Amino acid sequence: MEENLIDGEIADRLSENKSLVKYFEDNSVINLKDFVLKVHFSSPHLARSLDKEVEWVFSNFKTSFDVMLDDLIDESKNLLYFNDLEVISNKLRTLKRRVSLIVACADICKIWSLSKVTLKLTQFADSSLSTAFDAVVQNFSMKKKKREFNEVFGSRKNIKSSDLGFVVIAMGKMGAFELNYSSDIDFNVFYDSKIFSKDQLLIFQPILIKITRDVIKLMSEINEEGYIFRCDLRLRPEPSVNPVCMSVKFALQYYREKGRTWERSAYIKARAVAGDISKGNSFLVDLEPFIWRKKLNYFAIQDTQEIRKKIARKESKGQKAGVLGFNVKVGSGGIRDIELYTQTLQLIYGGRDKNVRCLGTCQSLQVLKEEGRITENTLREFSEAYEFYRNLEHRIQMLNDSQTHEIPKTEEGITAIAVLMMISVNELEDSIRYYQNNVIGICDEFFSVFSEDKNISDEVLFFPTNSFRKLDSAYDLGEKWNKYNTFKSQRSKFLFSKIEKSLYEMISNTYSPAETLANIDKYFSQLSSGVEIFSLLNSNRRFLNIFVDIASKVPQVLEEMGQNTDILASVVNKDFFHPFPTLEGVLFELERILNVKSFDYEDKLSLIRQFVKELKFKVAVHLI
Repeated sequence: MEENLIDGEIADRLSENKSLVKYFEDNSVINLKDFVLKVHFSSPHLARSLDKEVEWVFSNFKTSFDVMLDDLIDESKNLLYFNDLEVISNKLRTLKRRVSLIVACADICKIWSLSKVTLKLTQFADSSLSTAFDAVVQNFSMKKKKREFNEVFGSRKNIKSSDLGFVVIAMGKMGAFELNYSSDIDFNVFYDSKIFSKDQLLIFQPILIKITRDVIKLMSEINEEGYIFRCDLRLRPEPSVNPVCMSVKFALQYYREKGRTWERSAYIKARAVAGDISKGNSFLVDLEPFIWRKKLNYFAIQDTQEIRKKIARKESKGQKAGVLGFNVKVGSGGIRDIELYTQTLQLIYGGRDKNVRCLGTCQSLQVLKEEGRITENTLREFSEAYEFYRNLEHRIQMLNDSQTHEIPKTEEGITAIAVLMMISVNELEDSIRYYQNNVIGICDEFFSVFSEDKNISDEVLFFPTNSFRKLDSAYDLGEKWNKYNTFKSQRSKFLFSKIEKSLYEMISNTYSPAETLANIDKYFSQLSSGVEIFSLLNSNRRFLNIFVDIASKVPQVLEEMGQNTDILASVVNKDFFHPFPTLEGVLFELERILNVKSFDYEDKLSLIRQFVKELKFKVAVHLI
């Protein structure tokens, strides 16, 4: 009874603000009083925030939630004048509480779309992190390490993180402007060692690390005003052995020499967010050859499938079977499956097609559809599932402001979620099962082609069809192939086994199967590995037809492919089967290559050679 009285008092107080009441009437799917009651019934965290901030909402509501939130973001950018780290950190905590309250209201009442909700949360995280870095640097320069700063900067005032060469890179959902309601923020911190002399760097390297640790503490520490954001820096190079802040030079060397597929995938969503933004952007440009491979890298599919398997092994059987306790982030058919599918396709095609280098998941899916990489059905199913899951995830986190992604395991808990979703419990459960099954179906079909069978024979069963039994050379070739580097790895054998039968049938239907087979044998003998070519031929049966046609009709081109395996990869370009470019078009492309400032002479020469080879290959394929 007392809670209902409190609810009513809050609703009555807010109702005195006629502008707020009118705003709800014009924009919200529910009225102001119903919103207050839903919050107090379903979310202890939001209820506490509303109780604490009711007078602020009443006094500060101006035109719309957009104006209120943008004002809060602007305020978070202008706190350094307080010149007191504790005051600044508490101001940020208060702003975070108010931002969360506005966003939750706009979300529950369907005033804002999902993309706007995540955008506004991310914009506040950006400004908070940037302010935190500058505030800690200010504290070090004026108090903690004043002498060291004076030796480098003299009597200069207002030193900021950019002056120290900090490069802060937002990762994951923060990088993609897709933060959850209670997200951790993922970011990596680097510094430009070139701005210091050798002696200065010896002094400042530990200071830069300490500054980063203090920023993490400022952002994550909880007091009576709450916290700002939990911070996660585990996406940095080898986090178990490396400090929280390292040089740009070290990071670039690490990624070039040791970077793994999951790190390439992580940097798809990376962007410079604090410190020296210009240097951050330059760092990401320097990383592009690591992230975006010109050569089609189908290893990414196998690696991503291994990630899916690891996640699946962590799931309990109960989670897979039911809704209660289902993890919408990493559960089978959940958010992570959609993201892994999308990012894998981006890694495969992004080296040659810059259009697919998008930050956001839904935006990436849309572009992949436009570029012909996924079907309309996949776009629709994944986009709908992603939006549903993210809305559901937000409401799970609204309950107690906790970084969780699991459906409550009690009837009371799932009822609270359903209230915030404004649907019935039955409808909620049915929707989860529906989207889960759709996502699992699409992902399993895509990744199964590249799921290695550990029981595959050490020797591939070559030439099983009757057509090849008529060829005296067939079995001799089979013995040779098992000795080629092309079939050396288990993965190569597995991928070849997927296309083996179709390849034989296509060769059998050529004008001269024996000659075609001999040409393919010569091609296989030139390769150092068969993984790339067999992955490409697996990905699209049209490519397999082209491969056999080339072997049958223009073996000179096949020989060229053996010496330059990247040529065949050009068939995935969306314009490969378009009409030949005009002379003006060829000259335009050459001029574009020559005018790229980040390429040196050797880079440009290499790109022009590749362009000419791919153009000749395109001509040959079109002629056959």
